[in-house]
Amino acid sequence: MTRRLNLLLLVFIATIGFPFYWYFLDNGLGTAHPRPLTMAQLRELAASLPGEPPLELRHEMLGYRLTMRNLTEAGGGVRDTRTSLRAYQVRLTDGRTIAIGRGIGAKRARKTDLLGYDPDAQHRVDEAVRRASIHLLLSPAPESEGDRPDEPRDAPFPRAIAPGVVVIPLDDVAPGMAMVYLRMADQREFLLTGDVAPVRANWRDLRPPARYATATVHDFNRDAQIGWLMTINALHREAPHMTIVEGRDPSVIPQAPRGFAP
Repeated sequence: MTRRLNLLLLVFIATIGFPFYWYFLDNGLGTAHPRPLTMAQLRELAASLPGEPPLELRHEMLGYRLTMRNLTEAGGGVRDTRTSLRAYQVRLTDGRTIAIGRGIGAKRARKTDLLGYDPDAQHRVDEAVRRASIHLLLSPAPESEGDRPDEPRDAPFPRAIAPGVVVIPLDDVAPGMAMVYLRMADQREFLLTGDVAPVRANWRDLRPPARYATATVHDFNRDAQIGWLMTINALHREAPHMTIVEGRDPSVIPQAPRGFAP
């Protein structure tokens, strides 16, 4: 009886246990390596265009979801964790603005189980996108309706698009994915990671999302994503006072007020 039970346990582990571990728990880094990007390069790019750096970064919170923690960080557990949906606005010194993200329409919010949806915040985002001099997306799969053309991503390397504003394409992770680096007029620095680093543990502890999330939910190149998580970690070690703004983390963003400027 014991031998038969042991055999059944082995069959269960082989058919259920190992695949579950591989797809949901293992956070192995594989052959990934950080990208050759430094804070000195980002700061040089930020200063490469004439004009004054940005005055302020603001954000709007559109709502949140409850997501199994393994899907945001492998090995995080099966309990639900709260993830957020935000949009951002960069105020330039000449009165222009840059909109980052476009939020989500009410119909799609319902369809995708977004909780606490704020239609007033979405209205402010829509107005900000309409008035913005530049509109950027961090994700290759925007969640909202609309067909407004976005800033083209024809350059594979980081590039300045305004004084103090640098776009970092992540097309090796997924087409159209990007991060944005900001160096403000008062020398504060921000790095908006988008979905390459949904939560802090991704880059701080080098715990990427589970393979199920990267292969099935998002279709990301996992090795490339891990390489960029290593890069974010290295950039933060170079600039420990830089604020890292993760793509889905609901935490308060230091020195980035909530609510878009009128």
